Amino acid sequence: MVKEYDEKREEQEKSLKKVHKELAEASQNAAKLEKERNQLHNTLKGAKTAAGRSAASLRLLNESLKNSKQELLDQSEEAARLKRDNAELEFRIQQANEGHKLNVELLLDR
Repeated sequence: MVKEYDEKREEQEKSLKKVHKELAEASQNAAKLEKERNQLHNTLKGAKTAAGRSAASLRLLNESLKNSKQELLDQSEEAARLKRDNAELEFRIQQANEGHKLNVELLLDR
């Protein structure tokens, strides 16, 4: 009976050592996983920050493009107005030249 008891005790000690060894391995694996999780968390946090900066940059760029487009439209409208004004002035100059020619002809005919 003592022999059986000793054998059981030895088996239990072996089992306990095995459990302690498995527990130590599990603890090491948990530490590795925690380290990896922290690295991934930091990477994700950095990516979110970069994405936020990129989104802000895109918003600023989009606003700048809208402003540039509006400025081009304004300049196009101004150019069209100046072209119309120029055509009107050329027409008036032409009429004035024709009037001047008529006056010169009338003066020469006298």
